[in-house]
Amino acid sequence: MPKAYKLRKNKRKSKTVILGHLELFYLRLYAHGLNTNEIADFLDVDQIKVNQIRYNITAKYNTKNWVKILGKAFKNNVLQQQDFISTVIKQIALQHTQLIYEQYFLPTSSSISNNQLKQNIIAFYYTCEVKLSDEYDKKKNDEKLTSQELRFVKLKYNNLSPEAIYKRLSISHSEEKLRSLKRSVFKKLEANNWYNAFKKAMQLNLLDEPKSHSINLESEVATCCNKIIRINNLKRLLDSEKKLSIYNELLELYTNVEFSKLITNAEESI
Repeated sequence: MPKAYKLRKNKRKSKTVILGHLELFYLRLYAHGLNTNEIADFLDVDQIKVNQIRYNITAKYNTKNWVKILGKAFKNNVLQQQDFISTVIKQIALQHTQLIYEQYFLPTSSSISNNQLKQNIIAFYYTCEVKLSDEYDKKKNDEKLTSQELRFVKLKYNNLSPEAIYKRLSISHSEEKLRSLKRSVFKKLEANNWYNAFKKAMQLNLLDEPKSHSINLESEVATCCNKIIRINNLKRLLDSEKKLSIYNELLELYTNVEFSKLITNAEESI
């Protein structure tokens, strides 16, 4: 496979949490959407051991909030965001890579302005949003979140206590009721843990976007545009290398924006 040229300034690395082998495996499997029982089976350990691994991770990150834990892990490159991109997004990135290459890179292509290139990049991001939303909208009503389930997701995302959730949902203090809501939410969002449920809900625009979203998107689009322009100016690159570089930049744009939405919203809410 040809090498993809990543064009970015060197940044000083922030201090990272040092994880043991099993702790790192747990974190990766959790981010991929496995629940505790599935992780225990994969690691071939009992529940006592997997609970200890989970406790060690929360202690090292000094929080029991797994959105924050995953956020720090991605920020510090303990985990790589692009390892967790859905196939749908990758397919859209491939399509838009070819479109940008044909419109902007080929000698025979009509010259397009930098502003038009930005619009193509923005179109890629919103195509991803529309595609994911359309897939959800096509589901039957009983496969979508009910109003109560959606409120439950929002309350959990805002880190409210069970007592506060009981009150907001106007339900009796029943742990079984909350467990039933959780099972239903996870099934409908195709998630096995809260991090992935929140991530999917954010992708489907079921959770409120942070106030900084439009600014972050504009900034990421401008950065992606500048990188693609620089890629085009590197005459020594093969066509296949240029395409792969465009593809990687589009994926990085998407992951950066979606990651920012998820983490920023959590930090504003918690």
